[in-house]
Amino acid sequence: MSTKETTARQSIDETTLEALYNINKHAKKYADRAEEHYRNNKGASAKTNSLRKKALYELKAAVLERLYQNGDVDVVVRHKIDDRHYWCLVIGDWSYHSPTDELPISESDEIVSGEVKQIDDFDRSTEKERSDMSLKSSLLHLKEQFDLSANEYLEQSHVQYGWRSYFAGWKYIE
Repeated sequence: MSTKETTARQSIDETTLEALYNINKHAKKYADRAEEHYRNNKGASAKTNSLRKKALYELKAAVLERLYQNGDVDVVVRHKIDDRHYWCLVIGDWSYHSPTDELPISESDEIVSGEVKQIDDFDRSTEKERSDMSLKSSLLHLKEQFDLSANEYLEQSHVQYGWRSYFAGWKYIE
């Protein structure tokens, strides 16, 4: 193991990597729910799920950016999935995709692979195969580790339903 890998392993824990995996899976679930609610004319529920999805993806990007800047990322590869370019950040045996326009990664960095890999059979599954950690535990862990809250990334904090207004975020991370 190189010195850089040793340093990376010391500065990031497995729980953080698992939490990132979980918020990504939950963001996909919120995306699916939002689509379903829009199809069923449930506008307020669709909006809430859409806001939560975006907040989780933005939280994921913020954490990945910090991990990259801290030198915790082993390799970065550019993937092309459905005609869109993504960074694939590899940390140990975990990997995370993020659109290339969402992370300030330098292509001249020595850990960035120069080639673009076409991914035709990308699995967008919402099923968690590597973890039983809850979304709540994941969000609380990331809040504790990085002082970042998914609620900070909500485009709007409340959604109107009739004459009432409902909080769109997660009350337990306030």
